[in-house]
Amino acid sequence: MILVLILLFGMLTVLLLASFALLLLILMDELPQYKRWVSAKIRATGKRMEHA
Repeated sequence: MILVLILLFGMLTVLLLASFALLLLILMDELPQYKRWVSAKIRATGKRMEHA
């Protein structure tokens, strides 16, 4: 019984780590685009502030 629980917990941990790694990879891939979007937003806001 305990062995089965350990096995299940181990599988769950592996799945969790795999999904976390995948999420991290996706984030690393999306980060440059996000940075560009943020800088564009900041620049647009700055322009608006100058006009006001």
